[in-house]
Amino acid sequence: MNNTVESRFNKTVALLSVIAGVITWLGSHLFYRFYHDVISGPVMIGVLCAGLFATVFITVYVGSMVSGSFDKKSQFYNDTGGMVRYFLFGLVGILILSMSLEYIYELNPEFKEIKPTSYIFVIDESGSMSSNDSAGLRYDAIPEIMEAEEAGFPYMVYTFSDETQIARKMGPLEAEYVPIPVKSNGGTAIYGTILQILKDYKENVWDGGANPKMIFLTDGVATDLSNGFLWFKGNMPEFNAALEEYKDLSINISTVGLGVVDREIMTKIAETTGGVFVSVQNSSDLVSAMKAAATSYSDRDLLSIRYMKHMDNLYAVLRILFLTIIGTAIGSLMLLAYMEDESIPIIIFSSSICSLFSSILFEVGLKIGILQTLLWIILWGLFSLTIGYLYSNAKQITDNPYVVRLGDDYMHTR
Repeated sequence: MNNTVESRFNKTVALLSVIAGVITWLGSHLFYRFYHDVISGPVMIGVLCAGLFATVFITVYVGSMVSGSFDKKSQFYNDTGGMVRYFLFGLVGILILSMSLEYIYELNPEFKEIKPTSYIFVIDESGSMSSNDSAGLRYDAIPEIMEAEEAGFPYMVYTFSDETQIARKMGPLEAEYVPIPVKSNGGTAIYGTILQILKDYKENVWDGGANPKMIFLTDGVATDLSNGFLWFKGNMPEFNAALEEYKDLSINISTVGLGVVDREIMTKIAETTGGVFVSVQNSSDLVSAMKAAATSYSDRDLLSIRYMKHMDNLYAVLRILFLTIIGTAIGSLMLLAYMEDESIPIIIFSSSICSLFSSILFEVGLKIGILQTLLWIILWGLFSLTIGYLYSNAKQITDNPYVVRLGDDYMHTR
């Protein structure tokens, strides 16, 4: 007489683990946003990955207990103290691993400080500026920045709303500064402005030397940029291609956002071309923000857009490799939380595949312009996905000395 034990995937744990990953992403995103400029890259990435591990480990443990898959007869289970030791071991291990890989990823043997050869100030004159900066403090920052440079250092000024105009041609600061009239009307044509300035450069309308530095200030969301479904449609491909061309031409762009702006777009413009995004809430802080934007350049980490003119393909491979290693380590350690021996192979295998796939998607997605937030959510979700088996009546049958295991079936014998 045969008794067969049915096995199935534990959907409860799988769903809970993904939810835990997505929720952890929210905290990770906020932590990264507020402390990115305060904490070093290795420590930042280490904390984020360790936080993901901790949340998912606890979630998988609870989910496995509730769903009935947790097996105290597992070769790994000792007691509650053992579970705590597993958790702490995994937490420290993921912290050290991710910090080490991030440190390697930030190394650049050809790094050298970028010295700008000119400044291009791009100033928003849309209608919303009438309330956000009615006094025109954004224009007052220009002479303060230029006075800190050596005599003869060239700069020019673009203004934009619905259209883009040259408010001052490229040249050194005059002995007596001529103020730019304050205007505030129209929309926020960020897309058109980025393309127009690039077009002017290629047509020799202006020459900023070997490394022009652009300071792009706005207080709103692009009114002429259509991203469409999942960032693929509209004019985003042309926008992404223009930013890549800026990078290839060594034109660095730092962005300054006043008030409520599209942080995703501002960050993308800056990080793709090697600049930084600086956010301020009050116009009184514009001078310091624009000074910071003029003198700062982007860093590189595993979770952001990468600016590199040399060895970019190598660092693309390194990002995929390092993220896959981190994701596989996090996912594989979930076997100590799931605690069911027959599920060990599927947990390790699925975590490896999910980590590799999500890492490739993250790297390729950033290159083609997919929303970075979406890519990070997918990355964290797939890193967290825990797939294990759930057996019906397994405990009762495996306690029987007359049961022989055959693949995924059990058969009574005499």
